[in-house]
Amino acid sequence: MEEKRVTVKLKEFTLTLDGMEPVKILYKDLFIGALNMPPEGGLTPLDMRDRIKLMDKIENPSNNGSVDFTLDEFNMLHEMAQSQRFAVVNKGFVAYIDYLEEIKKGLD
Repeated sequence: MEEKRVTVKLKEFTLTLDGMEPVKILYKDLFIGALNMPPEGGLTPLDMRDRIKLMDKIENPSNNGSVDFTLDEFNMLHEMAQSQRFAVVNKGFVAYIDYLEEIKKGLD
């Protein structure tokens, strides 16, 4: 039986702060940031291997700007994204998490 696949589009949004030029925030960079956040106690080389595999997928999306994950890979990324912290309040960050939640609900 073939393993379930989950396709995630690498979207983007613009962050504008008072007195600064607008900055484009890429979901790709948010995913990489989530994967780079070490858990309490650090990472084992095996943990790093799994995260590097996901980073490679994210860095090399399909030609339509999407990444195809296994269900386990998506669940791992989803869990890490839920733990992310941001330094500013912006609807784009909420939309990013909501997008992942929407995908997750569609899998149940």
